[in-house]
This record gives sequence, C-alpha cells and structure tokens, in this order.
Amino acid sequence: MFFAGEEISFPEDLSKALSQGLWRGTPDAGLLKRRGAALNLLWEKLAKRRGIKAEGETHYSFKREEAEAYASYYLPANALKPAIILEEAFLTGTDLMPAGDAVWLDCGTGPGTAYWGLAWWSERRGKRLQFHGWDQSNIFTELGSSLASAGKLAATPRFIASKKEDVATLVRKLGATHVSFMNSLAEIFPDPARRLEEMKKIWSALSDLSRRDGKARYLVLIEPGSRENSRELSALKDAMPKKPLLPCLDARPCGALARPQDWCHEEVAVRFPDWMNELGAEAGLRKESLLFSYAVFSTKDDYPLAERWRVVSQRLERKGQTECWLCTPESKRQVRAQLSKAGRESAPVIEARRGDIWRNPVVGPKGDLEGAERFAAGVPSVFDPE
Repeated sequence: MFFAGEEISFPEDLSKALSQGLWRGTPDAGLLKRRGAALNLLWEKLAKRRGIKAEGETHYSFKREEAEAYASYYLPANALKPAIILEEAFLTGTDLMPAGDAVWLDCGTGPGTAYWGLAWWSERRGKRLQFHGWDQSNIFTELGSSLASAGKLAATPRFIASKKEDVATLVRKLGATHVSFMNSLAEIFPDPARRLEEMKKIWSALSDLSRRDGKARYLVLIEPGSRENSRELSALKDAMPKKPLLPCLDARPCGALARPQDWCHEEVAVRFPDWMNELGAEAGLRKESLLFSYAVFSTKDDYPLAERWRVVSQRLERKGQTECWLCTPESKRQVRAQLSKAGRESAPVIEARRGDIWRNPVVGPKGDLEGAERFAAGVPSVFDPE
C-alpha cells in the first residue's frame, strides 16, 4: 500500500471498542490462558491446512472454545485489511462508496471480522454502512452480534447463519452494493474451478443490479498472503469476466503468474494492541504485520491510475546496487539503481516500499531507473498520526 509508510498504528478508538466487545474491558489471566490454549490448537489448522477441515473433523467454527479464540486473536489481527484497501482506493481517486453509503454483504464472515474495519473506516470517511455478515456457523454469527453490540460502533450489523446459502441469490435479495470474502474464499470453495464458477455467478448478480439502477457494484476478495492462496487468487483474477480495479492499476494480465515461484501480496507493518499481543504470547504467536492478497472488481469501467507502475517486492540490496520488481502494463519487470551513480532520479528505487506507485518512469536498456514520480495522495490518510 503506497500510503502505509514504515508502520501504521492500530487505531486507539477501534482497539477500545474491540477490547470492550471481546473482553468487556480487560482480559483476566485465567481467560487469557484458556483462550491461549485454544488458539494454540487453532493456529495449526489455519496455518497448515488453510482452515479446511480434515475428513470426519468438526470445523473450528462449530467448536465454541476455538471460535472464541479465533474472535479474540484473528479478528483484531485481520480487521484492518478491508479498511486499508478502501483507504488506498480512496486516496488513488476511486471511492468505493461513491454514493456515501453501502449495502455490504460479507461471506464467510466468521465473528464479523470485516465489519470492524469497515465500520471504523466508514465513520472516519463520513460514510453510511449497512453490513450483512453471512456464515455457515451459528456460533460465529452469535459471537458477531454479541461483539458488535458491546463494541458500539455507529453501524449496526446483521448476521445470517445458514449452511446452504446461495450467495448470488442473497446478493439480489439484499440489493447489495458490495460483496466480500475475507480469508474465507478457499475455505468455502476449496476447488478452484468451483470457486471461479461461484464468483462468476456473484459477478453476474452484481452486474445485473448495476445495470438496473446505474450504481456501481464491487466484489472484494481478500485472502491470506501465502504463496498458494496468492497464486490461486491471481489465477482467478485473470479468469474473471473483468479485470480487477485494484491492486492492479488497469486491465493488465497478472505478472505474478509468469514464473512458478512468484506471488503477489501486500505487507503492511502494524503496531497491534497490547491485549492482542498478550493473548498471542500465550500461544507463542507474535503478529507484527498484515500479510494478504486481494482483488477489487468494479462494474465501473474507469481505471484512474492506468499506465502507472506498482512496486511488488521489497527492496533487494545487492553489491553496489538496489533493485525492486514492478508490475507494469506489459509485464512484471526488475528495475535497479547503481549506488555509485545514484542521484535524485534513482531515489524511487533506493527508497522503494512494496505497494508504491510510479508514474512517468524512464528505464535504461540495462534496467537502470533514469526518472520516475512517486504517486502521493493530495489528502491525509485516516491512518496518519493525529
């Protein structure tokens, strides 16, 4: 994300609201220990099996202890992802809530993880959010309602529990303006072919609604930042009827699929709340950044940052030079700055961060950057220190 800098702080008001919802203020030592033990069991299922249950196993969302542990740690660990995506879109000239309000359907919502980031961002940007969270687990939806009631953000969510929901039908019924899947797409649809089929059905429903009333509709897909999840999402992006609006900047093919070892992901360093770190320590976990892959599809046709280049790697320091990889309209390519010849024109490479956006780049025949302008928003970010 071009605006995130070296690190962002977890918003204090959001931390207080979540702490009130999860702990009714401050967690006691006994509760921390119990949830830490459940979190330790849960981590292996999420990290090693992508949350997909083994044959004959009860899914963690139907085990209250593990569902509560998930809510206590993975909800705050992931809640900012949709807010960060909405903020980058806003700062690059694509307001994903252009009408000032949204009917948002989040699928596989868990304990309402996406709700917290969306509700917080909507308050900060003066938007109205009507949030609907669907999940197969009634334990998760009960937790979502309870947490939101105690946290008392402005938007009041509605949660739906159903094991056999047809999402496209629900989209039409609600007249949804936004549909999202966060860390749930591969869990709900483990087979990539079925996943693509379902996303096309949802996209068709959103497109029909958009044609009917002229309002833009959006499909937001957020997956964990592992190589496997990221490459599957990249393949899905290229197979959809329309190319994504973000993180791609126009209808370019995904350069991350050109080589088997490549993957496209975001990494945003975050200073998380102490209470979350205390729980993580009980299970030997320490969260210091958001690592995820995402795609935003829009029924609108405009790409306001078309032809720009985006940095898609960290800086690579080699003997005598600095390099980084960029996604360009044609392909993914490497650009360098030789330190012995470094000047103002090579600063974008030497200071590059994953997610930076360049315009008017000039690159020499051997890959040396000879000039580029780093994109900067004309307004402050909601994540800027107050």
